[in-house]
Amino acid sequence: MKKLTKSLALGMAVTSMLPIASVQAYEVNDVQRKVTVNPYDMAAITGSNRYETAAKLAQGRDKSTVILVNADKSLADGLSASGLAGAVNAPILLVKANKIPAETKEALKGAKNAYIIGGKNAISSSVENQIKSMGIKPKRIEGSDRIKTSIEVSYEIAEVTGKDTAVYLVNGFKGEADAMSIAPVAAKNKGQIILTNGKYMPINVSTDIPTYAVGGSSVMSNAIVSDAQATRIGGKDRYETNRKVIEKFFTNEKVYYMAKGNPLVDALTTSAMGKPVALVSERSDKRFIGKADKVISVGGVSNRILTQVRDILEASHTVGEDGKPVKPEDTQKPDGQKPEEKPDAKPEEKPDKPVTPEKPVEPKPEKPSKPVTPEHKHNWVHHDAIIEKELLHMAWDEKVMSKEYHLICRGCKKDFGIYDYDENGPNTTRWEKHALYGECPQIYDAVGCDMDKVVEKIIHHPAVYKDKIIKPAWDECSGCGQIRK
Repeated sequence: MKKLTKSLALGMAVTSMLPIASVQAYEVNDVQRKVTVNPYDMAAITGSNRYETAAKLAQGRDKSTVILVNADKSLADGLSASGLAGAVNAPILLVKANKIPAETKEALKGAKNAYIIGGKNAISSSVENQIKSMGIKPKRIEGSDRIKTSIEVSYEIAEVTGKDTAVYLVNGFKGEADAMSIAPVAAKNKGQIILTNGKYMPINVSTDIPTYAVGGSSVMSNAIVSDAQATRIGGKDRYETNRKVIEKFFTNEKVYYMAKGNPLVDALTTSAMGKPVALVSERSDKRFIGKADKVISVGGVSNRILTQVRDILEASHTVGEDGKPVKPEDTQKPDGQKPEEKPDAKPEEKPDKPVTPEKPVEPKPEKPSKPVTPEHKHNWVHHDAIIEKELLHMAWDEKVMSKEYHLICRGCKKDFGIYDYDENGPNTTRWEKHALYGECPQIYDAVGCDMDKVVEKIIHHPAVYKDKIIKPAWDECSGCGQIRK
């Protein structure tokens, strides 16, 4: 029998791949049966900030093409980037609106092409020029809003792959977590994540293309599921939806990544790996992670969560001779210690002498039922207001009749276009050549004249929208989930 020494390095040092626990197979003898603990591994990828964590995820990957996303204030533009990352086999790196962080610059060394996701408000022309100065060819993909940006990304995926791939519909305003759950699937399958408002389809999708609506009915209505003939994948919250996505699309996967369910930025950059990304919090159900043989935590996952996952892996990898899981408390400890046995009770003996009554024992003060915990210090994460464009008037074309001042030959009625001027006055050169070289069949009557010509013009009027606040801006504590407006 092997004796096992476990090592749990819960301190999250800044390193690319930090082993947290590595357990080899060992056997222990239970009082009733022999059990085996199968091997499992835990590791961590983390940096001093989100930019370095994304850069470390990109280490060892082909970085000839990269995808740049700004996730400082909103993940809106980055929600649809994962499918493109899978299509071009590229990592997702993070930039600021007007700056490329040093960690990202280092990761960009050797890159030849860079997709910039979002408009110039998200990633400025200054960043684009910095990319060019590094010898990298940028290509910006943008739309007038987050929904149209996701559609433009889907067009690029179709152009790169040369085919229509699976479509994953999410709510672009209230379904960021759902988008992060399906993002690794999109990366794996080179699929298209289309953002919607949760009510109607922003684009027509062929019924021949596999289509999924991710999220419960509160974020993705039954109407949009029906219109798209989609398969719904949703749970009561982000964590249950995440579990259902992983169980459906990563059935036999044995390597899991793990990132915080709030904020989601580390889950975004991890999604490009095309592996299941389990979203976790201290209170979320993590038992499904026990199916993995290796779990890699990304970013600042707390020590408490790491301990919970380690215990789940230990339990799920402990099996009996019949191959079925055995609860850890039912087995002997690896160091060979046996469960403590209670001594046999001795028969009660009668006292030889009369027993004098004992003095009453004063009751001890009761301890509080719950330990007193220190006051929680909130770590507020700001969320911008969710604004939806409400259509007031659809775009329309208006036909108008107007007069234009044209130069026209009086002889043959040839129209020389709008009467223009140069520094010498009215420009009649075109008509003079026409007259002097005999082009006019009625040259004897050919004279230049100024005439008003009635022409038909079409004036396009864009659609008229007004901003409708769906949800005001709010702050959410990343620790306890408390919300303040």
